[in-house]
Amino acid sequence: MKVLVTGGGTREPIDGVRFITNFSTGETAAIIADELARAGHEVTGVFGLGSVRPARAARLAEFGSFADLDRVLRELLAPGGVEAVIHLAAVSDYSVGAIESAGRGFAPGEGKLASGGELVLRLKPNFKIVERLKSYAPGAKPLLIAFKLTRTPSEQERLEAVRKLAASGEPDYIVHNDLGDREAGSPAFRLFNGACQELRIFRSREELAQGLAGLLRERCG
Repeated sequence: MKVLVTGGGTREPIDGVRFITNFSTGETAAIIADELARAGHEVTGVFGLGSVRPARAARLAEFGSFADLDRVLRELLAPGGVEAVIHLAAVSDYSVGAIESAGRGFAPGEGKLASGGELVLRLKPNFKIVERLKSYAPGAKPLLIAFKLTRTPSEQERLEAVRKLAASGEPDYIVHNDLGDREAGSPAFRLFNGACQELRIFRSREELAQGLAGLLRERCG
């Protein structure tokens, strides 16, 4: 299969040298991409600036901001042919819309703001790229495996987050993991189908990568 894997985090520019980002390293996505390539799939990796990169991907593209990622995905999916998308990238829910410093307004991403004074940022919400990915591909829509990260000990809240993502009707499968579990040294990647039925639990990133490779193998079969 021709598979597109996203990984790493977006960087939302404040000025020309500062940005808002997240802790995503892209390592899990790189492990998955390499495992899929070893399994014989043709993998395109789309990874954030500064993130870990897969070694075996047939093609690599990179993104910086939310807008960069959306543009790259549109360009790669528009020609068609991508049969599966595994979307791990940590995408910012907000971008910088306006900046005020010392009573003056500044455009995001330009120059270098002077330090020492109060800085006011106005953030604007971004749309959910995961809900548009299939629409970016013409003809037959790719299989979509989406990821959902939470940080809560509440099982109810974790499942609600999965259900909210599934409610769009776009993901065929959802992989959930919780940051608290990872920090405690007991990561659990839980695979759900589009109807929010739990299918499997993987206890490491390597096991997850092998499981997703097996899932695609079944789809090929």
